[in-house]
Amino acid sequence: MTALCLVAAAFAQDVRVSNVLGKHFPAHGRVIELELPDEMDGAWFIIGWIKADGQQVGMRRVGRAGRHCYDMRRNPDWQGQIQAVAVNLTGVRGRVKEPAFLDEIDMFWEPEWITPSVVNVLTGHTLFSRSWEVILLLVFGLVVVFFRWKKRSMALCVVLGFGFVWGVMDLRNVYDHGVVVCKTEKYRLAMPPLAEAKVFADRASEIIGRGTWSPGPLRGVSGNFIKYRLAGHPYVPPGADPPARYLITQTPGEGTILLQHANYYLVQKDRP
Repeated sequence: MTALCLVAAAFAQDVRVSNVLGKHFPAHGRVIELELPDEMDGAWFIIGWIKADGQQVGMRRVGRAGRHCYDMRRNPDWQGQIQAVAVNLTGVRGRVKEPAFLDEIDMFWEPEWITPSVVNVLTGHTLFSRSWEVILLLVFGLVVVFFRWKKRSMALCVVLGFGFVWGVMDLRNVYDHGVVVCKTEKYRLAMPPLAEAKVFADRASEIIGRGTWSPGPLRGVSGNFIKYRLAGHPYVPPGADPPARYLITQTPGEGTILLQHANYYLVQKDRP
């Protein structure tokens, strides 16, 4: 069985995806179909694949209970020949397929979750692999043409077209926000990879107290998050003399490990 071990800055940890869904296929026009149990509704998982040149790529997705398709076609790395694609979910059935009409509608209603990688911009929805914004622009044009055919003034046609398209876009966004809020509250979800980082930072903050600390090797967004969480404690730059009393790192070396959570360590340096 092919297994991918992805090490990505966004994951801040090694991720093993061993549930292979397909091998040796062209990526063009294909999506991932998974059948997830109810307890996986709203849970984050990772899809990983190996490109033709051997490069391993991974992306986070949010699970939906039942049989659903997950659109991969807008990912720039989902192209050419794919050697293998897998997920980090065991006991889950899935496959690679070309979407049917109902699959396209199903993927359109998939909410777009906010993650650290899209905190400043969302990629937007697609319908039949076309940008939702482009489709709304076409709808705007059709509405304008319709009311012009009804002998309305051009200014009124533009206002009516804009209002109609704005309302449709807003309803789609409200649906997104509603699903995200309901699932977050229902399942007490947290934003990966910050959930474990927050737990570690809160515990480390209690131990550090008024002591000084320095950051060691910290990968990805979670590393920056920990630094922000500890900003209220006396900070000493790495390599300073005298050094800080505590070290926050993902690769502990010399010193006494006072706290470990996930792959984060609070180390007290040995004094000379």
